Amino acid sequence: MDSFIALPEEKQETVIGAALAAFGRNGYKKASTADVALAAGISKGMVFHYFGTKKGLYIFLCEHCRKAMGEALSLNGKEADFFARIRQSTALKVELLKKKPHMLEFLKSMYQETDPEVALEVEGFRELIAPAQQALLIEDEDRAKFKDGVDPEQVLKMLTWMGVGASEEMSGASDEKMNELLASFDKCIEIIKNNFYKKEEYL
Repeated sequence: MDSFIALPEEKQETVIGAALAAFGRNGYKKASTADVALAAGISKGMVFHYFGTKKGLYIFLCEHCRKAMGEALSLNGKEADFFARIRQSTALKVELLKKKPHMLEFLKSMYQETDPEVALEVEGFRELIAPAQQALLIEDEDRAKFKDGVDPEQVLKMLTWMGVGASEEMSGASDEKMNELLASFDKCIEIIKNNFYKKEEYL
């Protein structure tokens, strides 16, 4: 692994991108280290030199994604309003996906991965990624802003479903298309906020 970390950052990103694409497209069992090597412009032997095994490469990718997601969703200068936090988080995710376009495909594949060779490690990484979402939870001060009769938890669920749909459209999209989708997502958030918040106080 040290030999891989010693590579120039650009070369590292080329290998990581090729591996994210291969595993994201095919899942753990069917992904080929030969395909990773070909796409990255290195020999298959170098893949094993850098990561030891196919599993070693996969676990490295899981950790790479966990770290990148954690940094992107740290929400430095956290917004006070719930909807503003949702928007901020979504924008940060979009910027991350622009830099690492194959990460979304890999993460979707990872969350569905059942191969027993990596099952325990994958479950561990799912649990590690979860804390990055804590900043998006509805807090007591948020609940007071919603109209009487509106269940904030259901609103959060609705926004989560919207995010999943937006993620599907963003998979493989150009930067311009991602920006368009983000702008559309913003409009949807504003519509929901305007309908569910106590207007006279919080809009």
